[in-house]
Amino acid sequence: MHRLLTILALLLASLTMQAQTDMQLLQRWLNGVSKYDNEYPREKVYLHTDQDSYVQGETMWIKAMVVRASSLMPRPVSRVLYVELLNTDGQIVDRQLLQIDANGQAEGHIELCDPIHDGFYELRAYTREMVNWHEEAIYSKIIPVFDERLDISVPDLKSTPTPPADATGALTSEESSEGYILTAGEGVDSMQLCALLVTCRERPCYVDTLTVGGAAGLVQLELERSVLHDGWNQCYLMTTRGTSLGQCKIWKDPTIGRELRVSIQQNKGSYAPFAPVAVEVQVSDAQGRPVRNAEFSLAVRDRDGFITQPVGADMTQHLLDDQGGERMPLEVMTGATPFALKQPIEDKLLLQGQLFRDNDKRRPMPNFNLFVNMYSPEGGALSGDARTDEEGRFAFTSNEDYMGDWIAQFSVRNDEGKRKWSRVALNRWFALQPHRWTTEDFELERITALSPAEEPVAPRLFEWEDTIPRINKAIALAEAKVMGKGKYSGLKGDRFSHRGGEKRGMHFADKYINIPMALEQWKDQGGGGEFLQDFLPLYDKDFEYYNINYHTPFDKIPNEDQVEGLNFHYKGKKAVVFIDNQLCTVDHDLYRLTKLEEAEDMRSNIGRSRLDLQTSYWASEIKSVLVMERRDNWWRFTDYKEQVWLEKAPEIETAIFVYTRPKSYLYKGKKGVDMRIIQGFQKPVPYPAPQYNGLEPEDKEDYRRTLYWAPRLTTNDEGKASVVFFNGARPDTELSFSLRGITPDGHIINVEQ
Repeated sequence: MHRLLTILALLLASLTMQAQTDMQLLQRWLNGVSKYDNEYPREKVYLHTDQDSYVQGETMWIKAMVVRASSLMPRPVSRVLYVELLNTDGQIVDRQLLQIDANGQAEGHIELCDPIHDGFYELRAYTREMVNWHEEAIYSKIIPVFDERLDISVPDLKSTPTPPADATGALTSEESSEGYILTAGEGVDSMQLCALLVTCRERPCYVDTLTVGGAAGLVQLELERSVLHDGWNQCYLMTTRGTSLGQCKIWKDPTIGRELRVSIQQNKGSYAPFAPVAVEVQVSDAQGRPVRNAEFSLAVRDRDGFITQPVGADMTQHLLDDQGGERMPLEVMTGATPFALKQPIEDKLLLQGQLFRDNDKRRPMPNFNLFVNMYSPEGGALSGDARTDEEGRFAFTSNEDYMGDWIAQFSVRNDEGKRKWSRVALNRWFALQPHRWTTEDFELERITALSPAEEPVAPRLFEWEDTIPRINKAIALAEAKVMGKGKYSGLKGDRFSHRGGEKRGMHFADKYINIPMALEQWKDQGGGGEFLQDFLPLYDKDFEYYNINYHTPFDKIPNEDQVEGLNFHYKGKKAVVFIDNQLCTVDHDLYRLTKLEEAEDMRSNIGRSRLDLQTSYWASEIKSVLVMERRDNWWRFTDYKEQVWLEKAPEIETAIFVYTRPKSYLYKGKKGVDMRIIQGFQKPVPYPAPQYNGLEPEDKEDYRRTLYWAPRLTTNDEGKASVVFFNGARPDTELSFSLRGITPDGHIINVEQ
């Protein structure tokens, strides 16, 4: 009997020690979760645009709001926001860097002119810090762009993978009158101590311990709504190993009062052409008290200017939604699985990268001295130096917030001061996956006529005295009259404006490649300088180039009867090449593109050196490459002599247009020197609101759909903010309003009216 009691005592002590150990392990993992948000802070961004769809030629005005994901308060850790516009091929057609202020606010714009044609585009925004998580955590919005006839092109879709569904495992939830009933332990064979952990945007909001499995069976407990946070709450059944036996998600509607009340008044119900418009905004909390110093953006639109129904308008829903990016594995949050940041927090403009030897093997250059000198078109200059580490990595940070594009000269020297051939690969593209397009993305709800249920509510009016000072009206100059005709021989332009230059070519292009941007991306992958005909197939597989000379095997020539000069292929078809809107051929011996008239001159003028006449083009010397896939589009760029030459190949339908880069010598590198383009913050530009008080003549073609855009309005002590501007040329104009903002304590302004 004494022996039995001893055994039971030892067993009880062992179980007690095991229980204590299990509790210590659970506490360890829970401590890891509580520290996770501070060690790896996450951000969210929302973009407010002046319109939800656009017409080609308009400008997209943008206001960005960046918040901490856990608290949804404007306390970001980053100061650089990347805003990109991508076409359905995933190509970046515009990229801007916006400066985030201490309140998480940033503003910018994108001009939707050539080469941006009608079609569908993805507008996305992110900080470098956000790249450390899933691509779906970044902000993304679909932007339709119509042509002048309000038509739009719908592309053919390629198949896209379906994202995986959420798994629930041994934890399920069911809604009850007071909250949710959680059932834990299904499918768990052995009894074990676990923790029920609830997080919202990776911040813990509830924890409890329970024993599940084996003899314990299923365990149910009720989770009150009061312990949940607004938005998606992730529930985990956590083991003593810091892993998850099961998980489920619970949605909680926003707390009453999270969105502020907004009242909008205007001085008239409708407006005559060029009439002054006065708008007053009143912001108050749930108790009706005025909210002072609330900053928000305001878009005032012509109600008849809508093309499609507004999409993605709910800012609150967007911030509370997980966007597919809150599914950080529990093992990472607890610390059971190591986690390393791929990208640093960018609180200043950062030049970070790796130095490679000048070959295609991507061999790092450790312990080299790297110098950078940057120059702006306005005459600014910045410089710095660094030393590469054992992996050839380096980083430059700038205490100056430089704006616009800069030319950077990277110089590489060893410890003896000798220059070395090298390649500078900058870390700035982040390899984000573009939007997975589906057929639903192209289903637009066009606005025709409003149904009676959708008729707008009568606007609230207030008394407003027009005190705008008027001056003598500006007088538009009369149309010039031709008094006589004669031949003018001056100002013929140059090769950059020949036959309308690049601007005219972009208008007819089916594809556009920004070569400086593409070349920067190529070099940042460790690539080197290339001839254009070599670079294009490397950048885009639709391009092919065949160098036909005595080195080319016969079986590598696409067609025996190939016309001289048709060495470029696009999508498997022969293509002719234009340089600066002049038809070109290819010199087979020298492997260079040559303008047709120069090639003929070489044949007729035997005594002249062919090298003097030959034009050699590196990719760094090119501004853009366009593709036109219809003969009637590019035939307009030919003259009689070129048309005679093209009659040799009547089957050719595709043309490749190459436009050279002004002052390309500035971008030419040499031994130990690499010339690069560095993008700074976008320069702030005010919204061009016309002043029809006599300072400007009345523009009869002023049919702007956004009548006014104010990215930063702040309420006064009475919770009010007001603006005054002028209507466009449309009569009987009625207004609609779009407001977005977030206060320092996380309250949201979210209005479409």
